[in-house]
Amino acid sequence: MLKAWLGRTSPSNDTTGATVLWTRTRNARPGLLAWCMVFGISFLCVAATWSAIEVGRDDRDMREEAQLVGALWDSTILAIEKDFSRLLERTPASCDEATIRRIVSVSFTSEVARAYFLRPAASAPWCGPLGVRRLYTLPPLPNDGDVLLYLEPSIRSRGLRTLSTRGGAALVAELDPNVLSRLALPVSANANRWDRHVGTGRGTPVPWMNVPQPAEPAGALWQRTSWSPERRISLTQSITVDHLLFRVRRNLFVLLLLTTALAIAAMSWIQGQLRDRANPQRRLEVALRKRRFEPYVQPIVDTRSGRCVGGEILMRWVHPARGVLPPMEFIGLAEESRLIVPMSNLVMAKARDRLASIIATHRDLYFSFNITPAQLRTPAFDETLARIFDAASVPRQYVLLEVTERDVVDARSEAVLHALREAGYKLALDDFGTGQSSLASIERLTIDRLKIDREFVRQIDASTTERPVLDTIIALAHTLQIPLIAEGVETDAQWDYLATRGVQYVQGYLVARPMAIEDFRRWIDAYHADIAEPTSSGVPTPRRSARISEGLKPLTESPGEGLPQLTNEQLLDEMRGLDGIEVRDRHHHLRRYPQCFVAADAVTWMVNRWSVSRAVAVRLGERLTALGYIEHVVSEHDFADAYLFFRFVGAEHDATAHSNDALPELDAVAQQLREREGILIGGCRRYGLWYESCFSGRALHEWLRTRFMLTESAAVGVAKALMLRGDVVHVFDDRPFEPTGELYRLR
Repeated sequence: MLKAWLGRTSPSNDTTGATVLWTRTRNARPGLLAWCMVFGISFLCVAATWSAIEVGRDDRDMREEAQLVGALWDSTILAIEKDFSRLLERTPASCDEATIRRIVSVSFTSEVARAYFLRPAASAPWCGPLGVRRLYTLPPLPNDGDVLLYLEPSIRSRGLRTLSTRGGAALVAELDPNVLSRLALPVSANANRWDRHVGTGRGTPVPWMNVPQPAEPAGALWQRTSWSPERRISLTQSITVDHLLFRVRRNLFVLLLLTTALAIAAMSWIQGQLRDRANPQRRLEVALRKRRFEPYVQPIVDTRSGRCVGGEILMRWVHPARGVLPPMEFIGLAEESRLIVPMSNLVMAKARDRLASIIATHRDLYFSFNITPAQLRTPAFDETLARIFDAASVPRQYVLLEVTERDVVDARSEAVLHALREAGYKLALDDFGTGQSSLASIERLTIDRLKIDREFVRQIDASTTERPVLDTIIALAHTLQIPLIAEGVETDAQWDYLATRGVQYVQGYLVARPMAIEDFRRWIDAYHADIAEPTSSGVPTPRRSARISEGLKPLTESPGEGLPQLTNEQLLDEMRGLDGIEVRDRHHHLRRYPQCFVAADAVTWMVNRWSVSRAVAVRLGERLTALGYIEHVVSEHDFADAYLFFRFVGAEHDATAHSNDALPELDAVAQQLREREGILIGGCRRYGLWYESCFSGRALHEWLRTRFMLTESAAVGVAKALMLRGDVVHVFDDRPFEPTGELYRLR
């Protein structure tokens, strides 16, 4: 049902010759720089993840090693302290023969040391198994009761020793190689995985395993300090950058394989996301979420009196770059993707509140809405219409629902239409004579209007005396006593032909083009105030109208049932007053929204202020939103009793325009642009993708300035006009023109 919301943009346009909006990205492919960036980021991610896993494994192994080494050191130091006690059983005065014999005996029976050196007092010499001995490279004495490990580098006696003190005596134990091998066993398996720093129970650093270590680990990425069970020794283990780099080099091949796989997956995802933004259905979904579909009205006039009796509501897409788009460019896709149902509901809800004030002052008008097959198949469609059209806005007797013959061929659709007719809505059969006509269904449905398709009207010209098919349709409607509406009336000859044959109502460009509802409000007042006098044939001459530019929205809507008896201006003044809704800067998901209020708080304020129910307060918020007095901060939600940010809309709008007399002809500009006269059009890289035959907004802006001698603002205006015409489009998005580095291309 492609004509469900159709309203033609020019007398010569048709669906086959219309410019198609949707074009996918042109064979965009990732460039070398994009691959390098993605590969580098992927390698960093893989290396960081692998390093985190390795550090986790190392931390577990560190704990096991610390427990084992701590237990071994505790037993070793405990044995040394026992031997120290045996040596000090009788305090020796000097290094005499008895003292030497005791040292030899203890050294021979010791389980951990192969030799001991004892200094009974601070002034006494060191005494060993061979008598008096001079010890070289002796470190400072530790605290009383501590055990200090140090390295003896002399050629004669190379090895690891311990230095301990007790009272005034000092003892040096040269550790047995077998003990060193037992202590080194748990370390050798992880020798290159981390550094180790052994200290006393108080954490004083000492050398470790014949390798002198710095006092504190430098450049450690991960570090842990453990104490032995008896807290006689401390072990500080640290992982440095060098350790990780060593393991990265050792596992480089595996990391490169993982990086390649991740880079391919990431690039595929990025390309999919970028191309998804250029997908036609995706663009339509974004437009629906941004609520960019607006209701337009095409007037319906009486051929006998020339007065306007109503209008047909048509859907238009207010595109951010191309302006107002006719439905022939998106309705087909909307029906295929089943987005037509929420789109139609959105347009009807917007039209409801804007039409309320018109119906309040023009009680003889009605407005028709096109119903799509998808809506008829939607469960509880009648309840949806009941929520949209109510006594507070547009009563049902002012609503005419239009369906085509193709929509009423099944029993389910007929049942839905019967229910709508009984609920008080009027029904019209659209495009009569072009589908599967069924006179029986017309009789069963109680049709209030028949609409003659524009294809029959287009065939009428000044020399036409009869059209058999059209005349038969008119005669059939007269027999059934159903009023007729002729679509697509564009010439006086068509008006005269239809009026003389008793067609009561017409719509088309001869009367007026589709216009915004605010324009229609002003148009109908001016039209009724100046209807042309009837001609000699007694048929009024319709007054042609040009589209009126949209201005400030009038604050004249009458309140509905249950709403406070205040005008919109008074409502806004109270809401913005000192005792009104709290308006301030707010933050959501790390983003700042200036000077806005919460919809749920506004509902609560209305309930307390005017003693209405929350449902009535929500209805009032919906009305103010539809009329454009308040809006969602990102234009993605209608007013609701929820935590949504809304703001007041200012009365002043940017009406900047450029004089057409001062600008070059757009056809000439587009032709020179296609011929590439003076502008460089070629391959461009953007967002990691390579695009062919494109140019930047900055280049187009500079080309327009120098080529046609325009000011900066005039060049921007010409570029935007080219986008409105569809000559220039963004490479993959619906963004408006900006003289920046954004990429554009020719259609």
